[in-house]
Amino acid sequence: MLLRIDDLPAGFRAGQVPQPDRATEEAATKVRTCNPHLRPDEPHVPRAASPRFIDPTGRNIESFVDVNRSEAEAHEDVAAAHDASLMRCVVRVVYRPLSTEEPVLRRIPVEGLGDEATGWRLILVPKDTGRRLYMDQITVRVGDLEALLVFRADNDPFTTAEERHLARLVVRRAPAG
Repeated sequence: MLLRIDDLPAGFRAGQVPQPDRATEEAATKVRTCNPHLRPDEPHVPRAASPRFIDPTGRNIESFVDVNRSEAEAHEDVAAAHDASLMRCVVRVVYRPLSTEEPVLRRIPVEGLGDEATGWRLILVPKDTGRRLYMDQITVRVGDLEALLVFRADNDPFTTAEERHLARLVVRRAPAG
């Protein structure tokens, strides 16, 4: 397992391993409008995944590791995650329609995670809840492996120190390609 309950601050509990759903598939289709060179998505089955961990305030963490066909493919995926114009397009086509106000996208620090690591924070107010939502994503490439962590929190975001610590654990525990 990539993350374990004892890796997390007190109060978290383990839920289910996230599974792709119709909304995820629809979002992937919209993302391809931002970058038509992206490979068509086959059903996403990561090499390893942790359960979704949730705390009483609703903060949650998901982590996945994918093994790409080659190191070059992994490099290409992480390079796309670095691309600010691509990320802004994703926010515009996927998240803006769901938000009551203009979403805010900014980089988060990922120092110490490697040369090919990137992090983004998206802040939006979903129409269905009306509460400020922080969605942080960290992507790290190691060889042909691509680790992805997604942190979600209403009103009380994770600290970047917490996120980097957990990302290091995921990379360290990632299965060999």
